[in-house]
Amino acid sequence: MFGINKVVKDTSCMIDYYEISDLLFSVVTDGSNFDKKISNFNNDMQDKIQNSALYLYYKEDKTINEIKFINKYNEYILKNINSDIKNVLNNKYCFNILSKEISNCNSDEDIIKIFDMSFKNLFDKLDRELDKIYNKFLNGIELSIDEKKFYENNILFTVKNQIIFNEDNEEILKYFNKYEIKNLDSLKNRQLYLVFVILKNVKLLGETICLTFNDDINIDDNNTVTFGRIGKLPDGRPIIEINNTDIYNIKNDYEFYKLIFVLLHELGHFNQDVNYNKYSDSEKKRIDMENKLRNIDPNFYSEYHDNFFIEQDANMYAVKQLLKEFGNISHVLNICKKKLLKLKKQYSEDCKFYELECNEYNKFTNCNLNK
Repeated sequence: MFGINKVVKDTSCMIDYYEISDLLFSVVTDGSNFDKKISNFNNDMQDKIQNSALYLYYKEDKTINEIKFINKYNEYILKNINSDIKNVLNNKYCFNILSKEISNCNSDEDIIKIFDMSFKNLFDKLDRELDKIYNKFLNGIELSIDEKKFYENNILFTVKNQIIFNEDNEEILKYFNKYEIKNLDSLKNRQLYLVFVILKNVKLLGETICLTFNDDINIDDNNTVTFGRIGKLPDGRPIIEINNTDIYNIKNDYEFYKLIFVLLHELGHFNQDVNYNKYSDSEKKRIDMENKLRNIDPNFYSEYHDNFFIEQDANMYAVKQLLKEFGNISHVLNICKKKLLKLKKQYSEDCKFYELECNEYNKFTNCNLNK
């Protein structure tokens, strides 16, 4: 994986810190009402303060003033958490530290220092708050802004750091059907929309799926960049991994819609499995052969990836679904036009490639028969 997103995020936090450092130190040195002064800043300033605190939290060579500020801010955070556990996920500083610390906890009893709680105790409290919010939602009680923020941040925390399991699909879809994601200018909403569009399309197939995000681009064993893949958990449940999902990757509109195309492409492969019997006998025969060939000869698959019927079929599925979702958006039309032009060329060459892949497949199967 590339580490570029971490570098960009760290640098962004550093810039915010140096922009407001004098203000932060003045709040500390004033010596009174630190909590009240920090709380009174507007949302934009709160964002900068949280980024600044995140930068200082990991900064090794802190000055005396920096130590004073981060200590006071941590005391402020702890009070807020004890007052309302939702602040663990609703505060960007806490959210990011928890995301980092979760990988360092070896047991349920490990203490996460900034929260002054064991790993298990903290997540028990978060789970109870989540259950309370969802019960309100099920009973038709309108959620507060903080409750909606907490529920949505929990979705993002789970999909980024763990796995959204298939048993939670219906609950999340019910939430998004009630609180529709309308503003796709918000980068957080774009991430939430990626979750929604996957679960919505999987439900249309009559299925459920597990889901996880990877903030960085993934490189597979063949040095091929992969933006998404579908597979199975050890217990057989299907899981889809979508890479390149950090806000710095989806800031650009064209890249955002391209990423949606990628995840719909992966669902196209899922559709081949779920609706296998809807394909013709000749198509089923080819799907079977190509899936086996992909496993026994990964180099051939990598070299001719776009010529495979299973890839072309997944692309057609993605084109259709993307147009249904965003057919009036110019970026989407450009993406789909490019894909269709490429597919048209591949279809014209398909007879030659089919002969080539049959020969390659037979080469391996005949070798196995002769052993």
